[in-house]
Amino acid sequence: MKILVAVDLHESCDVILAHAGKLAKAFDAKLILLHVTDIRPELTGYDIVTDESFGNFPDPKLIRDSIAERFREEHDKIQALSLPLRNDGVECTALLVNGLANHAQSILDETAKHEAAMIVIGTHRKGVVARLLLGSTSAGVLQHATVPVVMVPVVESTANT
Repeated sequence: MKILVAVDLHESCDVILAHAGKLAKAFDAKLILLHVTDIRPELTGYDIVTDESFGNFPDPKLIRDSIAERFREEHDKIQALSLPLRNDGVECTALLVNGLANHAQSILDETAKHEAAMIVIGTHRKGVVARLLLGSTSAGVLQHATVPVVMVPVVESTANT
């Protein structure tokens, strides 16, 4: 059995991973840690943008280098999150994918791709306005999932905001 665990690389991950680790042990399951990043192609300089359209904007190479560094940092973070689980005897794979517009759909796509039997995702306590403007990844996953979804309530620290 495989359980997909969606994480956002914030400190709330610890709570989500603790629950996922317990589920993995209880079901003798393999965990697939997933972080969906959101690099848009128009920021990379690789889409249909011509050299002239950059005008006074920074050099596309500088933008690509910055994005590549962000990918490396996020990759390192997701790999580091998997280590305590592995050290605790849980089989774990860490993935970083680019979900251009819809993180919920990216999570559902990866669930299907890896044939996961369950999804574990955190749910944040956002206000009504934030939910209306930003939507909710966890709500989107719950609404469209074809496998059981375990939603772990997390509280963000205000120290990092």
